Formats: sequence, C-alpha cells, structure tokens
Amino acid sequence: MEASFDLFVTDVPVVAMQSIEPEPRTARIRVEDGESRLLQDWQTEVRGATLDDPANDPLPTCQSDPRVIDMDGDGQIGFTNPVAIVGLFGGGTYVVERFRCRLEGMLVDSDTIVGLVE
Repeated sequence: MEASFDLFVTDVPVVAMQSIEPEPRTARIRVEDGESRLLQDWQTEVRGATLDDPANDPLPTCQSDPRVIDMDGDGQIGFTNPVAIVGLFGGGTYVVERFRCRLEGMLVDSDTIVGLVE
C-alpha cells in the first residue's frame, strides 16, 4: 500500500493474509537464448467478496451487498486492514479489493526463480 503522507501506517494481520486462498494456477517454462523463463498469465483474486466473474464483475460498494463476506473471520465484513495515523488515532478499514498479477522470472537454479510480479 502507498500512503499519501509519512504518518499513515498499515499492517495487514497474519490471520487476514492466511485467509487468502488463491485458486490453483498454472505457469509455463520457456527456454529463450539458453535461459529458462517462468511465465504466468494474469490472475485475479477478489478479497472480501464472492463474485461470479472476479475479473469483470463490479465490486460491491455497500456493506449490505450479499456478495460481501467476512473473509478473514474477524466478525467484520470484507477484508480487514488496520490503519493508524501515528500519534493521533487508529482503527480498521473493511474493504473489498480486486488483486490482479502476473509473474515473469528467470530460473536461477532448481530452488530459485528471480523475476517480477506485475
């Protein structure tokens, strides 16, 4: 997360991160110029809601939307992100978010891939 000023702090709890259960994904390895490259196409996850088409359905905008779920089991709707303005106050934000990424990297050895998450 990027903050607009230095006093904003957020730290997603371990239990929230453990509640993320990505679907199985496939990737391919391609050899180019003697280098083995890992390529994974775009993947989409929605956190805090259940959508029929995660890549294209609009995200819920109100808490009464039946697609909103308590993803991390903390009794609050959506996906909980605690936030604080250092020295002033703290609290939580309860969000639904769409996370999209793709991977591309080079196989360095049998245990290591170095690359980018876009």
